[in-house]
Amino acid sequence: LKTKDRIKKAMGGVLFIDEAYALCDGNEPSDIDYGHEAVATLLKAMEDHRRDFVCILAGYPEKMDKMLDMNPGFRSRILFHVDFPDYSADEMLEILRGICKKSSYLLDDSAENEALAFFSRQLENADKNFANGRTARNLYELAKTKQALRSPDKKDKTFTAEDVAEAGKELEATKTQKQNCKPIGFAA
Repeated sequence: LKTKDRIKKAMGGVLFIDEAYALCDGNEPSDIDYGHEAVATLLKAMEDHRRDFVCILAGYPEKMDKMLDMNPGFRSRILFHVDFPDYSADEMLEILRGICKKSSYLLDDSAENEALAFFSRQLENADKNFANGRTARNLYELAKTKQALRSPDKKDKTFTAEDVAEAGKELEATKTQKQNCKPIGFAA
């Protein structure tokens, strides 16, 4: 019912589904499977109302491929595939500047240089879990914390190279910790 309601609201416009693969997570359908039911409802609407709305399914390429393979009619109903490359280090810096501006924070020149170096390292070491634009937001959030700890003056809203460097090191350490974690399992 929720899927039908969203489709109805999209008539004459666009239905955008981010991380669309989450509807099915590549699993086989079961007797009680709302994700597969939602996909089946969506497919029917895409066929019956193909001139009435645009459906955009977004997500990571590998997971989207698995999703499109879960139903024989899915791939044939998707006319266009658009792959977006990761942001460049300069583009991520621009995203960071935008987040800072929106929050009334400033990056001094040395902080910008440090952020650019961090983004470059991230791109060089990018794996399938690379956060892309989210990397800029994560750096901002940690730099904000570092800046607040450094400066007790609440009017000081300027990030220094030290704030950004410490935030970057923490993000890199967190990534390393996650890569080195072993899954926990239980055996009978």
